[in-house]
Amino acid sequence: MIATRTDVALAVQMADCVPVLMADCQRRAVAAVHAGWRGAAAAIVESVVHRLRSEQRVDPANLVAAVGPSIGPCCYEVGQAVRERFHARLGEAVDRWFVPGSRGSSRPHLDLWNATRDQLISAGIPAEQIFVAALCTACHLDIFHSYRKEGDRTGRMVGVIRRI
Repeated sequence: MIATRTDVALAVQMADCVPVLMADCQRRAVAAVHAGWRGAAAAIVESVVHRLRSEQRVDPANLVAAVGPSIGPCCYEVGQAVRERFHARLGEAVDRWFVPGSRGSSRPHLDLWNATRDQLISAGIPAEQIFVAALCTACHLDIFHSYRKEGDRTGRMVGVIRRI
């Protein structure tokens, strides 16, 4: 979602997926993105940055991005089909986003934090203007909700952004 009005707040709801909030330093536009593995495989954050550029004339060099708490590579075990989906859409360069499983697991773990960061950089946002919380929702159930750990009855968290 993208907003340019000062009387509109954008919210993204999640319980393990990556929330990304972006703001133009020139205060022309803000964006809120829900970027789970499907969104990352579809390069959703790059698409939003391109929309900001084409529709709102925002220079990506003027954007700041906050990547909120989400499931971390320590806990996000995925199947081979997920890895293949990334390869099919984005090529073999995505291998760096998959790390070996822990505790003897043969299934790969997905690093959505680095995938999101890499895609924001690829879209033109300077690395020093991207802030990644790097807090795993599954590891910190005392302060976050985790669909993977708690199931579909878990609560949800909300990230909110508004142009001022």
